[in-house]
Amino acid sequence: MIRRSPAESFIKYLLLLPEKYSNKRVLEICQEHQIDALGNWYLNKLRQRLAPPLPFRPRDLDHGPSQSYLMLEALHRLFHPDEAGVQAFRMLDRPRVKEFIEAMTLVGAPHHAIAHGLIKTQNFPCKARDVQRFCHFFWDLSLLDSTETRALIDLRKSVSEQSEDDEIRGQSRSVKHAAWNDPRRIASDLPASPVTALLSQMRMGLMPSKLDLARVLNLSMQVMSMRILEAAITNGPKDSMKAADYANAMRQTRETLEGIVKPDEELQKQLRAISLRTDTYAPPLLQALSAGRHTAELTPLGDTTDGTDNYGDDGPSEAASYGE
Repeated sequence: MIRRSPAESFIKYLLLLPEKYSNKRVLEICQEHQIDALGNWYLNKLRQRLAPPLPFRPRDLDHGPSQSYLMLEALHRLFHPDEAGVQAFRMLDRPRVKEFIEAMTLVGAPHHAIAHGLIKTQNFPCKARDVQRFCHFFWDLSLLDSTETRALIDLRKSVSEQSEDDEIRGQSRSVKHAAWNDPRRIASDLPASPVTALLSQMRMGLMPSKLDLARVLNLSMQVMSMRILEAAITNGPKDSMKAADYANAMRQTRETLEGIVKPDEELQKQLRAISLRTDTYAPPLLQALSAGRHTAELTPLGDTTDGTDNYGDDGPSEAASYGE
């Protein structure tokens, strides 16, 4: 069971609007924007929990009780959006922008990186706070666990079947077929990593400009080794075949990796990473180190070859005392 929707704040906003939308109208709005409303049972549950003051005037900034309630429910920026809130609604109206944000948050990308990616790949200027506001309104993953997230992505395939419109229900077969390539499905199934982000972007039609093939192959072998371990521990009906297939694929991947990465090139790369740390400032002069109390005499003081000392008639010099 999927207990909550990641767009719970937006759904509460629709339910609290002075227009008094019915469940049917709320579901239609959510379906139009691909918002996960979950069904009538969820809308009824939210209606029972919402307890706005009477009278409730959410659009009136001078009505203290209403504004306090909106602040308590974290809905103030939905009824009175600032610049970031307006940008969040613009993102909702751009399906590819919405898809990019949802997929990249699933792989753990930070908001500033998502904003940079939207500028670069979607030509959509925005800031990190705009992405943060979008996630708060429409894609709050903190309300779901990992299993519910995967189930939610899978549930979107069957939403068209529940429509009362015959034409929309007729689209369900095509939607189900295309949903297997949904980048959000890959992002929710695979562990959060930069490689998963690359796979999701490729499913959105974005080819990465720089790709470290050796790193990708190494990561592939790590994943396959974990799959072999998983099959060995689970010991299901077909796990032995899965383990053999992964082992064979791992061997071929290693052979491919050896053909790409030469041992001598890898050694040179590691040597180049080693750098000698040296001080860049000028070394101090001997005069500064000894404060003038030094000697250029190479013979040990007090020990000459003829058995006599080299102090002279006046005894040991001040420099000799410092030389011992």
